[in-house]
Amino acid sequence: MKKLFYSLALFSLLVSCRSECTEESSSTETETSTQTSPTLVKMNVLNSQSVAQKDVVVMMFKTKVTSASNLPTIEKQATSDANGLATLDLSSYITSNIAATYYFEAFKKEGNNLVWVSKTHPEISIKKNQQVTTSIIVN
Repeated sequence: MKKLFYSLALFSLLVSCRSECTEESSSTETETSTQTSPTLVKMNVLNSQSVAQKDVVVMMFKTKVTSASNLPTIEKQATSDANGLATLDLSSYITSNIAATYYFEAFKKEGNNLVWVSKTHPEISIKKNQQVTTSIIVN
């Protein structure tokens, strides 16, 4: 009788452990599948001959930049690399699932000054976890 009792107790313990292990595995899989993508704008900086331009500062604004008014608040900025790519990681900046429009301009450093060199003026509507790749043409 004792053997039967111990056998049943051991069997129920094994079944219980197997059930818990399966539940843990399922919850881990669920957590993995809910990962989010970074919010990025990848801006290819090119001249009018489509040649990549390095060391160009790409700035993001909430309003359009015009030569008739002061420069608006710079929300984010990135400098283009040797391949002409400026990547703005907006993951901590854009937290809404509702798209908003941002304006992008390019500037080249000359001495202690930044000179506005954009020939095109991208306007991008972007929301949380979205990735956008586009180009900006510079002088």
